[in-house]
Amino acid sequence: ISVAQLYEADSRTCIFHKNSELWCDQLKDLELILPVKVRARPELQISPIRFPVIFPSSKIRDKAYRQLRRCGLGASCSYPHILSDFMELKSHCINLDAPRAKDIATRIMTLPVHGYLQASDVTKTRDIIASQF
Repeated sequence: ISVAQLYEADSRTCIFHKNSELWCDQLKDLELILPVKVRARPELQISPIRFPVIFPSSKIRDKAYRQLRRCGLGASCSYPHILSDFMELKSHCINLDAPRAKDIATRIMTLPVHGYLQASDVTKTRDIIASQF
């Protein structure tokens, strides 16, 4: 690993942290679970490559997702099942019934934290999500 690679990784982490803070600030008053807690010191925080949001129901999440997708706002519902439900992974997972994990999989959405994220997109996303309640 070169110094340039370390600098780039550190720079990207700072951007992810800043944009996670932006999401936390904009979404904190909605009826959502925000599993990523932003800390004052970035070095103590996990910097996700996507910002997870858990909705109170799959119906609300799905309505918000359809509208966000139409607007091109980068939302993703990429967790339709738990890992052990995927045939390709079944042999590598502990065989267990996980109803809570399955429930979360139907209610989670992730939002972008990349360096091209605009504050106006965050505001528009928040307004769309808020309109679903």
